[in-house]
Order: sequence, then C-alpha cells, then structure tokens
Amino acid sequence: MSLIALILQPLNQVFMKKQAFLSVALTVVLATSQFSCKKDEEKTAPTLPPESTFVMDMSNFNGGEKSGTATHLHYLWAVANVSIWNTILTVNLAVPVASFREAFNHQAVYDPATESWVWSYNVVVGSDTYLAELHGSYVNAGIDWKMYVTKSGSYEDFAWYTGESNLAGTEGSWVLKNDPGNNQDFIKITWHKDNSGIADIKYENVLVTSSNKGTYILYGINNDADFNAYYNIFYSTNSNLTEIKWHRTNQNGRIKDPAHYSDSNWHCWDGTHSDVVCE
Repeated sequence: MSLIALILQPLNQVFMKKQAFLSVALTVVLATSQFSCKKDEEKTAPTLPPESTFVMDMSNFNGGEKSGTATHLHYLWAVANVSIWNTILTVNLAVPVASFREAFNHQAVYDPATESWVWSYNVVVGSDTYLAELHGSYVNAGIDWKMYVTKSGSYEDFAWYTGESNLAGTEGSWVLKNDPGNNQDFIKITWHKDNSGIADIKYENVLVTSSNKGTYILYGINNDADFNAYYNIFYSTNSNLTEIKWHRTNQNGRIKDPAHYSDSNWHCWDGTHSDVVCE
C-alpha cells in the first residue's frame, strides 16, 4: 500500500463515520420537526371556511319589484333563473346547509383517534333533530373536511359532504351527496376569494344519473364600477348559458339569454327593476 493510501485510509474512515452520524442526526431532526408540527396542529383547530364558501348569496334576487308602471320582464327573468337554484339550496340541501351554519356556534375538540378536529352538535331542521360532526384534518396542502350526520332511527354517521381548503383560506371545494337514501355525489361547490373582496362560488350538478349533469350556476362579486356582481347559469340540456350582471347597491342590471330571447344581446333594467334600453 502506498504512503498516500496509508494516510488517506484513516481519514476516509473518519469521514464515513461522520457521514453516518450526520445522516442519523438529520433523520432525528426531521422526525422531531414533523412531530413538533403535528403537535402544533393539535393545539390549534383549523379555521372554518366562511359561510359564503358553502352558501351562495341570492338575497339580491328575491322576486320583488319596485314601484312604477313600467314592465320588469328582464329583471324577473333573471330572478326566475336564480330561483331554480335557490330552491335546490333551501329544499334539497336544507340539512347540509343548516349543519354547516351551526358549526360556527361551537368549538372544536381534537380527536387523537381520527387525528382530526371535531365540531359536534345538534341541529334542528323543520321538526327533525340531527347530530352533526364536522371533522377538520390538516394535510400537506391545507385542510380536509368531512361532515357526518346522524338522524336517530333513520341513519348514522352519513358522510353528507366532504371538502378541502388551502391554509390561506382563499380557495377550496365541497362535494355534497344526494341524500342518505342515494349515496351519490350530487353537487360540487368550488370557491375562491381574496382580501380585496373579489370572490366567486360555483354549484355544479355532478349526479351521474341526472339528465341535468353538468348544469351549473356561478356567482361572483368584483370591483367593477358598473356591475359589481354576476351570475353565469349554464343548462347542459340545451347548452345554453344565461349571463346576469347587476350592481348590488344601485340595483340596475342586465341579462343575456340566447335561448329565451332568441338573440345574443344584453337586455337591461334600471335601479327600479324597470326594463330599459341598454346603453
């Protein structure tokens, strides 16, 4: 063996031992870090997504018209389109909506068995009482959500909807089942929001057995000076897109509906909901 080899051999052995030590130390540090992060998550419940990420605001379209003698056909046609989805929200999704709204009145408790935070409470819909348990679990990309609903004597721990949201609380989605008797995906909700007030929420029919699969309504608000809110309503049965834009304060607006008007023009109403010529 050469003199250089004799010199380098012990150095190589020392280097290899240090490398092995550093590898073990790094593994311990990472494991400790992950454990620490896990403990931090366990100490703080995830923030519930705002109600506006689950319940679409339809308050501007209540079907009423203001005083005056002019016709209100354009505004009322916009109301009719929105009302279809409002019925789905208030009737078909009454229990999911009520169970989500009630969560904001309660505190979450960490459950080590499921590694999730749980909001547990009773909610009354009509004459029926339901036990709701909303689970929130931290994942790498954000938070996973799952709502279990129990109705005594009828069903237990029915996973009525699931969801996901990012840690910043700026985007996410929900998937709602049809009902306990039909455990199929029914409505998918996707939402986005930012700190400037710009936001949107979309309901889409994803029920595979429905002739209206793919039909959706998209509601959004923005900072546009003329029309700061809008609905896009797509009907999959005839591939028709109805577009509605209005100003939430001034109440003037317009609608474009090729199937109804047999044209691609805007049809407008003023602040009293009266029909006017579009400018």
